[in-house]
Amino acid sequence: MKTFRYTAYDMSGKRHVGRGTANEESLFRDSMKEQGLFLVELDEVVHPAKRSERLTTKELPEFARGIGTLITAGVPLAQTMEALQGENKNAKLRAIYDKTGQYVKEGILFSDALRLQKDVFPPLFMNIISSAEETGRLGESLMQSAEYYEKQYRLQSKVRGAMAYPVFLLFLSLAIMMGVFTFIIPYFTDIVGASAVTGLTAVFMKISTVLRENFLYITLGIIAFAAIFTVLIQRPDVRRAIDKGLLSIPRVGALFETIYTARFAQTMAYLYLSGVSVVNGLKNTKYAIGNAYVVDQFDTLIREVTGGRMLSDAIVRVEGIQNSIRWPIRIGEESGELGQMLLSTSDALTYESERAAEKLTSFLGPVMIIILATMVGMIMISVLMPILNMYQGIGSGYGM
Repeated sequence: MKTFRYTAYDMSGKRHVGRGTANEESLFRDSMKEQGLFLVELDEVVHPAKRSERLTTKELPEFARGIGTLITAGVPLAQTMEALQGENKNAKLRAIYDKTGQYVKEGILFSDALRLQKDVFPPLFMNIISSAEETGRLGESLMQSAEYYEKQYRLQSKVRGAMAYPVFLLFLSLAIMMGVFTFIIPYFTDIVGASAVTGLTAVFMKISTVLRENFLYITLGIIAFAAIFTVLIQRPDVRRAIDKGLLSIPRVGALFETIYTARFAQTMAYLYLSGVSVVNGLKNTKYAIGNAYVVDQFDTLIREVTGGRMLSDAIVRVEGIQNSIRWPIRIGEESGELGQMLLSTSDALTYESERAAEKLTSFLGPVMIIILATMVGMIMISVLMPILNMYQGIGSGYGM
């Protein structure tokens, strides 16, 4: 059932504005005529897709490759949708094939059918399809898109997998520290007495007391901080500052710079090979970078390239993109093989990103373990020292 927003007039000239529903636009128009209303404006209300309805980087390759394979084989687009809907086991993809097929049967262009399903598809994918329709290379572009998103998903999975272990160790460390301060230190405090300790031991015991007595408030504070941070991070200026700071972190910044450069090269390569101009390619590529600070610099980059500056010269001004990308672009510009040069470079950078993520994991893992062991060791020594001193005092008393 579709929802329509309309403006209409009746026989007396009275203006009517409202919304209504119908299975198709033609049926809605017929309904208005039956009510004696003459439509002057009619727009379909497209509701933003829920997060669960959006195609993920993992699902996009399957969607694009399935359609691309059948179209390349000469199957009409409407029949392609019917065939894929019938054989697909993924309920989300079946619904998308069904809705897209309905739009196509109504004579709507494939790219427009994707746009009507708001937020289901990423803007980059829809722009690639739109350009492919203009150049008559829809099947080829769909297959290239499938390969592109597969590479993106593979890289994201490897980076997330590499970072998962250090993150797990971080939360494990925090959990252990909370356990020590909440359960272990109070037990020893009861044994030796809070008044019998000094120095670092007294500090740790004081922290333990504060945590236990204010546990509810501290928990609520952490939840409130997380909620505020989630809201603030949606602000463009905050997001930009965080993303800029990310590039300044030793080792981590270098890893993400390599990833952003790989995304730039890969996205530009597939767009250029799909027949998109360099300027339009840059306008679309910025959506794939994933860093607000880097994306903000693309407006200046696009202006310079539009003004006649070579991409190889202008790209070095963008912070967050490796300067080394300049030379493959220069060679591609001079040889007329810019797309292939960028594609080869992106493959090398993707491999480099994967290796850098593995190296970062091998570095952070031991560091986190050392920090955890040091903190727990300091706490345990500071707690055990008063007990040792107490037993030494008892032993000295018996020796007298």
